[in-house]
Amino acid sequence: MTKFYQSLHIYSGYARQYEKDFKPGDQPELTFTQLNDHLRQHGYYQSYILDPPVNTDDSTFFNIWDYRRVQNLWAKENNLPDDSSLRNIRLAQIESVQPDVIFDMSPFVDTDFIKELIAIYGKDNIRYICWNSYIKEYAMTFPEYHGHTSLHRPFVNHWNLNGIPALELQPGIPNRWLKNSVGSERDIDILFYGQYLESIFQNRKKVIQGLLKRKLHGNDKIEVYLQVANKSAEESLSDYLSLIKAPVFAETLHEKLKRTKVVVNTYGDNNQHYKSNARVFEAIGHGALLVSERGTYPAGFVDGEDYISYNGLEELNEVLDEVLNHWERYDKIRKNAQLKISRLYSSTIYFNNFKKFVEYL
Repeated sequence: MTKFYQSLHIYSGYARQYEKDFKPGDQPELTFTQLNDHLRQHGYYQSYILDPPVNTDDSTFFNIWDYRRVQNLWAKENNLPDDSSLRNIRLAQIESVQPDVIFDMSPFVDTDFIKELIAIYGKDNIRYICWNSYIKEYAMTFPEYHGHTSLHRPFVNHWNLNGIPALELQPGIPNRWLKNSVGSERDIDILFYGQYLESIFQNRKKVIQGLLKRKLHGNDKIEVYLQVANKSAEESLSDYLSLIKAPVFAETLHEKLKRTKVVVNTYGDNNQHYKSNARVFEAIGHGALLVSERGTYPAGFVDGEDYISYNGLEELNEVLDEVLNHWERYDKIRKNAQLKISRLYSSTIYFNNFKKFVEYL
């Protein structure tokens, strides 16, 4: 039996959406287990959560470590002081779980956390692994961890070449996505969602502007949900702000994906030739047709069979016209892609690949 402790940070936008929809503050009877399980099943970063297969005795304690509401419940139920810091609560959880593996998905958020872990537990009895798919101009390295994981292959190659054990770990698709999306009515023609920041999304800006222009002047049912990061980003889209909807996350997003024909995907400017992000797996996992920037994709992905590629806004519009005008053909492509990619990148395979990496370390 292997015990895993996995921790992840939260987006403030998701926390606000979750509090508005679920209203945990109005449910004083909620326990930590009830709220934590609800968060886990609600779909936030669902494709990154370690989920041991039912035929094993492995276990995972998953935790959004900086969501104060759920952490305070754990602290109260475990007799920690009311003024306990988030760091101290997380450390107390680890002491309680006694994990064999700590999977930290926030190494760049709480950079000193690993140092405190090593000071308390050393490096012999626990394996420390970090996740980093924050695509910058260079691969951020956290040398105190035993191993690094990322979906960005150039980072993985860089670490391995420099003697740092690293695993290419693409997201896993939960079985329930396929089950829940079969037979759903797809009344959204084109969906775009994500983050927009001037400094790293110049190519994305052109695509967003093109989709909003298409929405303004065409008949397609297009929905754009955008996390506009700052004032300069907002100003660059000022002509179209009325067409942009607030960002959606987790189950709200998954419900949109089940109703979508085409998901348009773009990447940050630093991705360059290698193309992978959570949107690839979310779109295909929920049965939408992925229309995505041309480049090198994860193993098993075939352009024209599993997704449709484009290079630049002009070609994107041509692809969208082709797809929507011949939907019967592309409807078959998206169904076949969902079955194939869900099998190649299931949540079970995700877990097993991670566990093999742990055993290698």
